[in-house]
Amino acid sequence: RALKEKWRTVPTRHAHGWHRFWSRSTIEIKPSDPADTVTASDASLAEQLFYRNLYLLACCSRPGVTAPGLLGNWIFTDYSPWKGLYMLNYNFQQQFWSAFVCNQIELAQPYFDRVTETFPRALTTTPFAFGQEAPGAYFSTTDYPIRREPPLFCSDLYDPSMEVSAWVVQHFWRHWQFVGDRKFLEQRTYPLLLEVARFYEWFLHRSQRADCAPYVPKDGKLHIFPTFSPEHWGVVTPHFERNLDAGAAIGFFRYHLLAAAEAADILNRDAEASARWRKLAQQLPAYPTHDTPNGKIFVDVADAPPIEYNIPAPLVPVFPAEDPLFWTNAEQVEIARRTARVIQTNGNNSLVMLGVIRARLGLDDSLAQFLADVRNRLYPNGSIELALPDKTPRFMKLGIWTENFAAAGVIAEHLLQSHPDATGKSLLRLFPSLPAAADARFAGLVAEGAFEVTAERRAGRVTRVELLSRR
Repeated sequence: RALKEKWRTVPTRHAHGWHRFWSRSTIEIKPSDPADTVTASDASLAEQLFYRNLYLLACCSRPGVTAPGLLGNWIFTDYSPWKGLYMLNYNFQQQFWSAFVCNQIELAQPYFDRVTETFPRALTTTPFAFGQEAPGAYFSTTDYPIRREPPLFCSDLYDPSMEVSAWVVQHFWRHWQFVGDRKFLEQRTYPLLLEVARFYEWFLHRSQRADCAPYVPKDGKLHIFPTFSPEHWGVVTPHFERNLDAGAAIGFFRYHLLAAAEAADILNRDAEASARWRKLAQQLPAYPTHDTPNGKIFVDVADAPPIEYNIPAPLVPVFPAEDPLFWTNAEQVEIARRTARVIQTNGNNSLVMLGVIRARLGLDDSLAQFLADVRNRLYPNGSIELALPDKTPRFMKLGIWTENFAAAGVIAEHLLQSHPDATGKSLLRLFPSLPAAADARFAGLVAEGAFEVTAERRAGRVTRVELLSRR
């Protein structure tokens, strides 16, 4: 195709494409005091992370291409770790998350295409895995683009994490939240929301059956049973004591049921089902906690002590599950802050999640802590190692892991947030977690409600705000 064009048009079109890309969102961070070298160093790295990781995402994802897997375009040998699959218990989803807040929504198009292609299989998997009476869509944890016999072991290991289906569909609802495209909501988002909600409704009621009675408390709540904490226990425990009500599952179930209900209301569909889903969201159990000398902290499943986690599973309800009702309980928010200060992780897959969680919880050192974590993993070209160098097994060093491209979104979260407040309604927060010693400005970042936001802060004072509604 290139040879059929006049050669000058090819680089011109290329340059115009990148110009449009870089014009969508911009940030600038600098110290309020030019002599503050520490803040200057952090500000410089934060800017680099924002721009370089958006660039890397754009180099492997755009409309019309095959969705990038765990390592995108970059492997250092002919062997791709985890066989290059799409891992749906966070890896695949995370790499596209920053496209929403950073105003690069077209970079998520391959994700939408891939999940839409997988959706029919999710519909057939439900009766296969749960019996012919089971309705709706259930997404397997591993989505391998080539037919495989036998199934990959990791699919058997992680499939029982019941939050995965909601996690897969989440970006489709985000499209409505950040873009406001009603046609996309009606034609592409709602069919997925509906079928996963139908499955979740059935699954919650199934836990009330007589054969589940020995393992499920009779306390008036609808329990999620059985389920597995994501990337943590991985096995059935005796009497299923740790295969019940994982915090990540509670958060994502509530997120999905309320999103499906809101979408139904917007589209004037399924009014009775919408009312049921909202009621179900209120009947879920409390998040599991553990008593410590300094107060309660969250854990991933009830009666399980805190351990060194892979992803920060106890705090998934804050992010990425984004439980819309989480912030309405002040005591719950304080427990989350306490947990975020003491949680221990193995350094493998927690970088981005913890960065966002700490920012949303308003921890004073959230940006400094994130940048310190990045510096321990940073390559000279700006890409980020998946895990801490001294803990990373060799097979994880065979490429550039696309999930850490979401570092751009972590920086954006320190400049703009829009998750719900104590009333359960979205709230725009300007520079919510930016250090006091830094000045900053940004343009084109996007908030829930489909608002493009431009703002500036100098000497701790917001001096400019512009909102553009996409609706």
